Amino acid sequence: MGTTTSASKEKAGKDLGRTDAAVEAKDSYPSETSDRQDEALHVATPATDGAEITVAIAIDSRDTTDSIQPANAADPKDDADDPENGIFVIEAIVGHQRDPDDPTLFQMRVCWMHGKPTWEPESSIQEDAEEALFAYWDTVEGGREGAMVDKNLWHVRKVEKHKQEATGTVKLHVAWVGSHERTWEPEDQVLQNARELVDDYWATRGGRQKHVKSIAIPVKRKHRHLGGSVDVEQVAGAEELAGADGEPPNKRGPSHRINDQAGSTMTWRELPVLLVRYNDEPVIGTTFSQVYLQNLVFILLSTLQILPAARLLPTRIGNGTLRGDLSRLNTSITLNNFDLNRAKPLLKAALADKLDDELSWRQVSNLAIEDTPPPRSIASSLQQTPWLHNTSSFANSSEHRRYVDDVLKEELGTMYVGLPGFRDAYFGSLAGLEAASKEFFDQCLYGNDPFFQDGWKGWPQDANEKSVLEWLANFVKKLAPFAKTQTPNTTHQRDLLAQPNTTMQGSRADRKLDVGFIDKMKPGQEPGYHWKQILVPGELKSNPTADTASKAWLDLGRYAREVLAAQDTRRFVLGFTLCGPLMRVWAFDRLGAIASERFNINEDGQQFVSTILGFLWMDEEALGFDPTVMTLNGERFIEIERNGSTERIVIDRLILRARCVAGRAATCWKAHPEGHLETPLVIKDSWQYLERGEEGELLCEVMDKDVVNVARYYHHETVQVHKTNDDIWNNVRRGLDVTAATNYRPGRQMPPSNIAKDAPRKGRSSTSRKRLSSQTDSALPPSKRSCSLSPTKAASIPPNRVHRRIILRDYGKPIYKASSRSALLAALVGCIEGHESLYKAGILHRDISINNLMINEDSGNPSWPAFLIDLDLAIREQREGASGAKGKTGTRAFMAIGALLGEQHSFMHDLESFLWVLFWICVHYDGDGKDVGPTEFDRWNYENDNTLAELKMGIVGDDEYFQQRATENFTLYYQPLVPWVNKLRSKVFAKGWKRDSSDPGLYSLMKDILLEAQQDIEVRAVGK
Repeated sequence: MGTTTSASKEKAGKDLGRTDAAVEAKDSYPSETSDRQDEALHVATPATDGAEITVAIAIDSRDTTDSIQPANAADPKDDADDPENGIFVIEAIVGHQRDPDDPTLFQMRVCWMHGKPTWEPESSIQEDAEEALFAYWDTVEGGREGAMVDKNLWHVRKVEKHKQEATGTVKLHVAWVGSHERTWEPEDQVLQNARELVDDYWATRGGRQKHVKSIAIPVKRKHRHLGGSVDVEQVAGAEELAGADGEPPNKRGPSHRINDQAGSTMTWRELPVLLVRYNDEPVIGTTFSQVYLQNLVFILLSTLQILPAARLLPTRIGNGTLRGDLSRLNTSITLNNFDLNRAKPLLKAALADKLDDELSWRQVSNLAIEDTPPPRSIASSLQQTPWLHNTSSFANSSEHRRYVDDVLKEELGTMYVGLPGFRDAYFGSLAGLEAASKEFFDQCLYGNDPFFQDGWKGWPQDANEKSVLEWLANFVKKLAPFAKTQTPNTTHQRDLLAQPNTTMQGSRADRKLDVGFIDKMKPGQEPGYHWKQILVPGELKSNPTADTASKAWLDLGRYAREVLAAQDTRRFVLGFTLCGPLMRVWAFDRLGAIASERFNINEDGQQFVSTILGFLWMDEEALGFDPTVMTLNGERFIEIERNGSTERIVIDRLILRARCVAGRAATCWKAHPEGHLETPLVIKDSWQYLERGEEGELLCEVMDKDVVNVARYYHHETVQVHKTNDDIWNNVRRGLDVTAATNYRPGRQMPPSNIAKDAPRKGRSSTSRKRLSSQTDSALPPSKRSCSLSPTKAASIPPNRVHRRIILRDYGKPIYKASSRSALLAALVGCIEGHESLYKAGILHRDISINNLMINEDSGNPSWPAFLIDLDLAIREQREGASGAKGKTGTRAFMAIGALLGEQHSFMHDLESFLWVLFWICVHYDGDGKDVGPTEFDRWNYENDNTLAELKMGIVGDDEYFQQRATENFTLYYQPLVPWVNKLRSKVFAKGWKRDSSDPGLYSLMKDILLEAQQDIEVRAVGK
């Protein structure tokens, strides 16, 4: 905290923080997002018998390098609100609420002297007004811990100092949000939870390498072992064993606030005692029972895993440490995928009378190597499609921002900025734009009261959000009438939406938008704002240094994702960032994001006029809408060339729109041929890598091979816009070259730019069949920070994507919407039959998920009763090369364990995915497909591959445990399926998750169980 007068300190301590003297605190400001909070949010009233806690805390704002002020503290229109000498004063803390983006954090309701109340992060208030914060919590019934969602979860506030122990272990002195305590924590544990704070700490000290040395000191110790004194060569030092910080383990403050096992005092010395404690049979030289041996090995490996040395010793089978090897070994043991006899050398070393540390750890390493499968052949690796994670892969997700942002960073990859020619590419088609912009700007330069003179008149120098929004709205009001006179025949009029405190409709989680352009509201239009209305989103930051990938760019990317998700014909989204007076224009498309060169609106006023005027003038196609989806008399339709003639396909409604920016971004509509309502069709648009085989061609092959229970083919084509293939490089981005970006790192080759300029591809259309119709900045790791305009890391340029369209004959609803449990099981049987039929035809689906398994319960619908859709990731099993797919982008929650761990995909993985689909439905849905909301399994959408695989292993590894977990988590409606899903699990994992061979007989076993389950009285019961 900043300097505090002794008088104010004393009074704060004696009178719960009430003071007449200001407590001055340096370098802290109300949060940048604080004034966006809806003031109608609940304020928790402290239990003070009507007394209010009033604390005058003065916050110095004279250093405005990165300052954000209270909502109205620096309004240039009212000098009375200006703080004297740049000091902002907290008058009172009057309430708290959980952070909308992370309910494990708090926001505090702060009343500012001469300012409006705002919501501020608790950590910010604690930094500069700690006494006031804790005085407030003292008045709340139950205190802070009583208000916490998870009383075992605490957040790191800052790293204050470090030390390195004799063993080489680095520990950090950590301050906690909402706590007086400071504790010493192992650095690697803090990194898992607060990497940015650790990076900041080392950066302020000139880098970690200046302070940390590599240390490896084996120390000879003597200890008492089973009645005898022996020499032991320890890996860990005595300081580590006893809690080298000098504090006993139970006196270390909130050490549970990090998942800390590293503070264990256990070493090899205690292991023989521990093992003998469980040893009620002869130790070595006799035959162990398998159960006994399994328990003994599990205990040993679990104990080794928490030793400090396990974190320090490197693995011999890749990157990482022995700790990771031990975790994998225990998982294998749990799932019975482990030859326990291989562990006997390690047991002998651990139980030897004379303990040899070096030999014991070598045995651990040997065991890990023996348990690791050999690497796949080059040919096999080429055929395996690598995994790419994007935000469309979430299932039943609440889309918690802290998780979505991590995946969105990965999805967007490198966001290329400073592209020359950007303005010409996206604004060049607007006839007369530059002349009109010059005319308006000239009007601003002259007259009795010029609007531009060494910068724009009235521009707020501190660029706080409220003032900038007011200024921008005023500017648009001046420009809009001029824009109308220049284009009198235009059919649209635009408004600026500046409601940063208003929650936008159409998001799965509460989302707000700084600013954006919308079409003018029509009389009688319902109040409220929806992402469907946003034509051009914008992000405002007061500080020019926020023009980075981790700040303004990512925030705008979040808005672009919402716009693309809400507008089903949007091909790309234009937007802008305004960081202080520095502006960029952005384009978000199915490859990621690119941006213009940055300019200062107060130095290049005409370019600013041209940008805003362009947004007001642009028609729908220029804004990114698909011109091939047309509207006539309120009816949307497309036209296709089929069997030598033009057909009109009428769109009935939207079925699915992928919620992502970059990726395949599939969109599905229910439709019918014009004049034939009785013929249901499904139109599917997606953006595919050019190297990928066309899904339409594969569907033709499926039809020719009489595959059953797979959606049937009607037509396919590459979408044409102005008689040109609609691809990203040449059509959407107009030939812009990302290698010219200011943050592009040279040395990477672009694929041929003419790859999408081939002749239009029109697919053959079916007429009759045997069956009649019945990624500054580099691609940011999730928690890394970046600097603007620094060279990018070595990440490949995204290959081109092309807009493809297929039309299918079969229409249904997702399987989780089945009308009964029996109907669900019957549909699963039908879908498994479809998968088996595909497999026999030599095709592997590879993307089994709840949205790709369909059911048709309409007797008037000629579609299959149950069928598979989406062959985007399907491959022919006997292929020679790679699929051309750049990544698996299916729904992660349903991936097989082996597939997550990199095994070559087989039909057995897809069959396992059927099990995960059923498990997921039973957890997340009630009757009639009603989603019960996010559950603990929501994290499956965000965890990394290895962690997700381990989570799944833990659930299916034991019969009794799975039965327990299913009973606890299945909804009441699906409780009758618990024993049947468990029976299915026992067949799918009969030999553990690591399968040495394929078993086509599993198809029949799974179908038999599902058919038998349909006859269960409890399953068939209605209304339960």
